[in-house]
Amino acid sequence: MEDPYPVYRELLADAPVYRSERRDFWAVSRHADVQRCARDWETFSSREGVDLSGSVGLAGPGGFLDKDPPRHDQLRHVVRDRFTPKAVKSLEGTVREFVQSVSEGVVARGSCDIAQDLARPLPLRLICTLLGFPAADDVRLGAWFDAMVRRVPGTSAIPSKATSAASEMRGYIDGVATDRLRHPRDDVLTTLVGAERDGGLSPQERTGICVLLFLAGISTAAGLISTSLYLLATDLEQRARLIESPEIVPAAVEELLRFVSPVQALARVTPRPAEIAGFSVPEGARVLLVHAAANRDPRRFEDPDRLDLLAAPQRNLAFGEGIHFCLGAHLARLQTRVVLETLLPMMPAYRLDGPVRWMTTPGDRGLESVPIAV
Repeated sequence: MEDPYPVYRELLADAPVYRSERRDFWAVSRHADVQRCARDWETFSSREGVDLSGSVGLAGPGGFLDKDPPRHDQLRHVVRDRFTPKAVKSLEGTVREFVQSVSEGVVARGSCDIAQDLARPLPLRLICTLLGFPAADDVRLGAWFDAMVRRVPGTSAIPSKATSAASEMRGYIDGVATDRLRHPRDDVLTTLVGAERDGGLSPQERTGICVLLFLAGISTAAGLISTSLYLLATDLEQRARLIESPEIVPAAVEELLRFVSPVQALARVTPRPAEIAGFSVPEGARVLLVHAAANRDPRRFEDPDRLDLLAAPQRNLAFGEGIHFCLGAHLARLQTRVVLETLLPMMPAYRLDGPVRWMTTPGDRGLESVPIAV
């Protein structure tokens, strides 16, 4: 987790389709190959989950990330209007107010853990606001999130704490959904309850969609924000560029997405024999699409291991590809842009103030601790 990129460079150069005998999967790393596989859902199915630890059961039946069409499309359609650019744009004031408040507190104290105090709480509060969960429940919701995504390094088994936390969260959602039946509000859970009432969702699917949106809505944004602020803590030249020229921030977010790749890899399974870049992959094989390696592929990007916030944005695979392109992409972009626009001018000389600590999760990469001094 601290630095997987030397391994990715080896894969890109010498083993673009690599067979892991020990873990029983195939890793695909080059940009063109990852993109093609991600677009071909019939050959590379999501039906057995999208990480190698088999977390498919945590969200429940409604987790459309683990579905193929037609059910994938039907489930995603229920909530897609809540994540359009227009819908997300309406949240900008809320995000800016949150970041402003946190930044003022950091400046007043002179130090903080930017991962614990901003990068995690911001997406947690935002996705909970969208779903309709009260701020008073953020502490236990955050604890459930942490338990569900954390893994023991070196193993692929789902810890019992993750299973227990998922069960508790599903029970919590069922309770809130019962209230929404009687007292509808303008939130995602009310939308899901309405679809359930109209026969479009089962109760289990309604709850599963909620769990999926909760997990994905926090993981990607928290990983992108924490890692970006960590990189900028030591790259003073690029930090100065963002402060002096705030108009480049939206394009800089795209370059950070490529360079950071908060979702490192997603798994698929082959319902039939497949061919990838001249390699024959058998039916029933687990295939790991390594998006983070693809985003550093020199065949696609010039000088890919160099972060250049002045570079013209290029299409990358940070948010996936094809039918599973991240539903919350606009939400993660918005939060990161507002963090850079708001926080950097308020603390232009922040610096690292201790060792950082990386999260141990199935396929995401982010920091759970980034101590800074202002």
